[in-house]
Amino acid sequence: MSAKNHDRPGNIGPARDAFVGRARELRDVASLFEEGARLVTLFGPGGIGKTRFAKRVASEVESNGAWLVDWTSAKTERDAILAAARALGVSLKKSGDAIDQIGRDLASKKSALVVLDNCEQIVSVAAKLVSAWLDRTPEAKFLATSRETLHVAGERTYELEPLPIASDARALFVDRARLVRPEWSSESDPEILSLLLEKLEGIPLAIELAAARMRVLDVKTLAERLSHRLDALSAGPRGSQDRHGSLRAAIAWSWDMCETWEKRALAQLSVFEGGFSLDAAEATLSVGVPALDVLHALADKSLVRAYEPEGFPGELRYRMLETVREFAAEKLAASDELEATRARHAQHYLRTGTSWEAETWHGGVESPRRLALDLDNLLGVHARARAERSVDALRAAIALFPIFAARGPFDAFLDLLDAKKDEPLLARAPEDLRARYLIVRGRAHQVTGRRAESAADYAAALKEARKTSDAILTARTLVYVGTSERLDGRLADARDRFEAALRLFDEQVQPRASAIVLSALGAIDLVSRDLPRARLTLLRAIDTLAGLGDRSARAMVQIDFGLVEQELGDLESARTALDEAWKVHRDAGNRRFMGIAAGYRAGVELESGNRERALVLYDEALGSIGGIGDAKLEAVFGSARAAILAKNGHLEDAELGFDAAEKSAALQGEPRIVATVALHRGHLDLARGDRAAAIGRRAAAAGLLEQSDDVRFALRILDAALGTAKEDAPTHDDALVIAHDGRWFKAPNAAERSELGKRETLKRILLELARRRVETPGIPASRDDLVTVGWPGEKLDADSANNRLSVALSELRRAGLRDVLLHVEGGHMIDARVPVVLDRAAC
Repeated sequence: MSAKNHDRPGNIGPARDAFVGRARELRDVASLFEEGARLVTLFGPGGIGKTRFAKRVASEVESNGAWLVDWTSAKTERDAILAAARALGVSLKKSGDAIDQIGRDLASKKSALVVLDNCEQIVSVAAKLVSAWLDRTPEAKFLATSRETLHVAGERTYELEPLPIASDARALFVDRARLVRPEWSSESDPEILSLLLEKLEGIPLAIELAAARMRVLDVKTLAERLSHRLDALSAGPRGSQDRHGSLRAAIAWSWDMCETWEKRALAQLSVFEGGFSLDAAEATLSVGVPALDVLHALADKSLVRAYEPEGFPGELRYRMLETVREFAAEKLAASDELEATRARHAQHYLRTGTSWEAETWHGGVESPRRLALDLDNLLGVHARARAERSVDALRAAIALFPIFAARGPFDAFLDLLDAKKDEPLLARAPEDLRARYLIVRGRAHQVTGRRAESAADYAAALKEARKTSDAILTARTLVYVGTSERLDGRLADARDRFEAALRLFDEQVQPRASAIVLSALGAIDLVSRDLPRARLTLLRAIDTLAGLGDRSARAMVQIDFGLVEQELGDLESARTALDEAWKVHRDAGNRRFMGIAAGYRAGVELESGNRERALVLYDEALGSIGGIGDAKLEAVFGSARAAILAKNGHLEDAELGFDAAEKSAALQGEPRIVATVALHRGHLDLARGDRAAAIGRRAAAAGLLEQSDDVRFALRILDAALGTAKEDAPTHDDALVIAHDGRWFKAPNAAERSELGKRETLKRILLELARRRVETPGIPASRDDLVTVGWPGEKLDADSANNRLSVALSELRRAGLRDVLLHVEGGHMIDARVPVVLDRAAC
């Protein structure tokens, strides 16, 4: 739209400088009038540009003239009526209704547009007058500007928001800066300019005040001086009204319009850093008014804004412009409510954070992205507690860990844990708090490759946990100690720790925790290449977590399950498991586990011969984990990606990839990761014609095959390139191989499979016997146990149960299990000397 002819009636003259941006908003408001609206209220915080925008609308909208009624100085109804009469050129008669006289004049102007500017200080008066004039002037239109809505029948509201930083805000700053410094180029330092505009928050008044400083300052200096916005932007151009002369004055104007309780509430809300939820506001506010009513009132006055956080449609959070928060924080600091407000704020986030930490134990919350919404608030709580030398700094660090665990970077988290400052706090903390703090510090040390520090933290945490009567805390700590031992290759010790933890969790009836420990035991079976046992154990964990509705923890276990399926040769099942895990972690916003799932999914594609798809997935994985600081993942996935580049002939890029992977592996300091990278580098040797070097790498890694699935994967890929027989591959010839769903089995050294078809009872009994063979070899299943499995839910007398079971076992023996299905004292079992393999593929 372009400005209309200013020769038409009215009192709104042309602007003194260019109107920049707001094209969409102009179209929106014009459309409201075109759709039949007769009263539109523009609302927004001070300095957002409501008056200038309203004047622009008035020059754009077709009418029989446009008038501006300025109610800046109006305090009473009479003040407002006189200001309107002056602006409209109405000579009020002493006798008669003044409101009616103005109404008749407006009616004579037909479709005039009247801008009622600055209604917020006389909202009730403005509402009364505009209601009366709407009734008396069927064709006139009204555009009100206010920091809160008028609540008049038929009113359409339009919130004027800050300018988009990258477009309108930038254009406005450039235009105004060149008025005072014509030679300045916005391209001289674009990054600093973007930083400056971010600090100005897209507020037009702030942008214009800052641009005026360009007469004496450069962009960099201006950005540096904006740490305290209200004082840095304290004076406007000559001729500006006092209330618009500075941001402080503009915000103070809104503050003065507030009720006493609204002022107290706004000051208390300034303790929040970033956005906050209604629950957080309820926990922090103490003004004698419900938090929802507080937020509604302050939003009506444009002092608080409601918004939908990205990724959570339909969910509302609240925030203040930083300039408003800064002003309100000054008011809080000058009151006697500062300490009490901060204490309530901290108590809320520490209480909430404790539940997060418990929920994320050795797994993940449903949505780390949701936790990250309150990162700034938790960081603020942590900083204040550290400054006050309070043990709450330890609690805040524990609450912060789940956010960093999902999104990184771990190094930044470790930077928060200043050992010199935290040790005195640890000395004063109760044992359970010390244990929990040492656990999260150990986890961060572990991921960043500081294995000695991690082991020491876990050992100290276990010592503290055992001083408490908290069996669950002790069990959790045992799992972390076991994880550290597994990474050190001490698999037997790790298994002992996990089994001890499992007993404690079972005693405390903690099914989720028990399932997670089962997954840890399954991971030991995976790395030590007891794949059938790993598969059964992981399936038990997955089924338990599925029954509990824990999608996040289940997805984590599915990653290990996918790796087991891959080693067993069922690549399609591996794809399915890893894809499902990736989707859950994507929905939750867990970048680290998205990267893990994508990286191992890439390995499935690589093993399938689909190098290009694998390359895409490795790029995706490394992008997800980039910046998190997980040296192991960077080494494993980065070296596999470099192997593909070498196979594709991009030798220089491959060399760079291997160099980076080797640095990450060295940082991790784990021999299995170093060996994995070395095996992948064998592809670069082959691309350069050095087959002997590749074979040498293979021989050097042979001793680690029983300790690492990553090493075995790298070896399989290298063997395929070398054309070498997989001497270490398991053979199924002498094993009892059973389909994962029991629909068929192949007896040891049998030529063909035996099909069980739809014989569900036989399938259930066979799978139960196989599970027991893997988990407790040599220990029989009792007749009662097998009856319960074979005929679930049926009430059978002893004779019927015995008869049915005898028939079922005879059928299994006749089908091919005569030599391996034993009847021993105490029940029945599969011969402990016979390997059992559960598989999805035909043999």
